[in-house]
Amino acid sequence: MLYNPYKLVSLLILTVALRQDVKAIILYSEPTQEAERWAGVNLAGLEFGMQTTGSLNQDPMLPPPITQIEHFRAENVNAFRIPICWQRMQPKIKGELDPEYLKLLSTYVNQALTSKASVIVDLHNYDRRDGKVIGEAADLPSDSLVDIWTRLAQEFKGSSEVCFGIMNEPHDVKEDVWITTLQAVVTAIRKTGATNRIILPADNWSSLGSFVKSYHAGMSKIQNPDGSYTGLIFEMHKYFDSDNSGTNTECTVPHTDDLKEVATLLASEKRQAVITEFGGGNNPDCASVLAKFVQEANDSFPQILGYFIWGAGSFDKNYKLVVTVEQNGEWVDQSNINAIKKLFGAGAKTKRA
Repeated sequence: MLYNPYKLVSLLILTVALRQDVKAIILYSEPTQEAERWAGVNLAGLEFGMQTTGSLNQDPMLPPPITQIEHFRAENVNAFRIPICWQRMQPKIKGELDPEYLKLLSTYVNQALTSKASVIVDLHNYDRRDGKVIGEAADLPSDSLVDIWTRLAQEFKGSSEVCFGIMNEPHDVKEDVWITTLQAVVTAIRKTGATNRIILPADNWSSLGSFVKSYHAGMSKIQNPDGSYTGLIFEMHKYFDSDNSGTNTECTVPHTDDLKEVATLLASEKRQAVITEFGGGNNPDCASVLAKFVQEANDSFPQILGYFIWGAGSFDKNYKLVVTVEQNGEWVDQSNINAIKKLFGAGAKTKRA
């Protein structure tokens, strides 16, 4: 079970008493060895209907079967990513959170926490809302994203095992604007007193292949108000079809070299990242590719904190990347997740930045 992301045993705290004031100087040091590796799945359904334009179509929300949490926990899955829809959570920009949708999300969060798992709450809007890009449209300023995350942080800051996935797959945006927006969100979350881990997505669909470029373009500079990087975790996605979209069943190559390159960079900077989406179809080629990728992720500790396969939740049996289907009242895992379950392990430890 992951411990509080803002409490590093390796922090050197120098306390200086001046008259009746006490000031703490916190110096970043080496990562510690006290966190579990994330072996996770995505529980999709609360975001159904969301398009890559940030607009909702007419598809209904389908809350994922909550029994999947118990099912996957029995297989050494220790973390769940729960995608949500901005419009459903906050019907009016900068307005109150919808109490029913918040209650629904909290049901899944609490079930996962009760089972001793961690959770990423993922705002699944592609850096957009209703076709407009955050920070680039006059009526969708950056502080609109700041507002919803301030409210969500206030709701969930009581549990260090709830992590904040700021945005799913930003794409085709002005990178400098997006990085500035991310910094504003991080600062606002920390000002609520929340010490939860914050998951930072880069442009270009958070692609593994373009992460190094985004890192050097300014993602690396996002920091906490105290100047530290504690609890700030980058995220990456990787699908293995020919166009890297995850819309096809075939898998080409495992892209382990890309993962090694990222891990080397992060090691030199004492930072961490998590693969919040990866997946492939149910066929022998994908089973092999997925296993090689997860093995490389395991070997890339402590820089790669973990991985979340796509997708579980409310997908039906005909969905190309489905990882488990219901048969006779039981969940039956498919070949894609079966290929990697043996690599999840139990209680694996990793360093953290």
